[in-house]
Amino acid sequence: PRLLSSGHRVRVLGRSLSKLQFRPWAAHPLLDMEQADVLALFAGHPTKIRAEEFWDLNFYGGANTAPDEWRTPRLRPRETMVTARKNFRRMMRWLKSRDDIEITTYRELMDVFGAQKETMTREELRAIAAAALDAKALAPTADFSPAEAFSGLARSIEGFRRTRELPKEMKTLRPVGPVETPPELPGATRVELVSVYALALAANEHIDRTGALPATLEAGSVRIGTGSLFALFSAVYLDLTANRPRPEYELVGFEPFPRTNESDIVEAVEGYKTWPVHRADLDMSRIVELTRLQLWTLKPARRR
Repeated sequence: PRLLSSGHRVRVLGRSLSKLQFRPWAAHPLLDMEQADVLALFAGHPTKIRAEEFWDLNFYGGANTAPDEWRTPRLRPRETMVTARKNFRRMMRWLKSRDDIEITTYRELMDVFGAQKETMTREELRAIAAAALDAKALAPTADFSPAEAFSGLARSIEGFRRTRELPKEMKTLRPVGPVETPPELPGATRVELVSVYALALAANEHIDRTGALPATLEAGSVRIGTGSLFALFSAVYLDLTANRPRPEYELVGFEPFPRTNESDIVEAVEGYKTWPVHRADLDMSRIVELTRLQLWTLKPARRR
């Protein structure tokens, strides 16, 4: 009724048009009624069950309202809470009756899907390196993000320099992605093996110091981006596993971040601009850039 009185056209669906026609607003000229099978679920933000507005209404449009000017949200009539409880109970009974739904809570969900593989093996890193070079792309595996794989490759190569042996297994480190967009093309075409060892050491030191992947590293005066470093480390790692390291390696252009689900994730982040507390002229470009860079950390949830 409020939408209709405000001049909005409203479309109503129901299993029975005859029942809808007994509603006091059924004859309103802005109302369209259609018969349809409807699955009604009790869902929504808990705040809107009791209140007509969110508490952050005082900050809509980017306003910084003084505390003494804040107003509380308008509350729904108390009798609607009786209906809300009935609807909630009815929905939960319906969900419980199904054998294809597992009811859980946020806390329990973290216990179920919060497990991560704590170690990575030589065989796992070899497979990751081979797959990246074959596809010419970065991608997560079932257990490891590209960032975790980058760290594992760099530590293995640096470890080989010291011990002349690749680790059979190592602890999984979980760095975040770089904080600046890496260049896709390296500043040279080839690099010596001794420089690769130095780059691996520099990558490990950067991760230990910052907790993030380096956006670029330098070999002499040559700048190499994160993706190209991943490809370089992959090629060297595969040669080391085969006991055939070469004196120098080709530097190739490589994507600066993984593209897995990029469009869907970026679209969701850009949609946050429509949140009413944001200013209409909010610049999302840096937020979107950082979102893309953190695709380095993306991997499937692992069920315990």
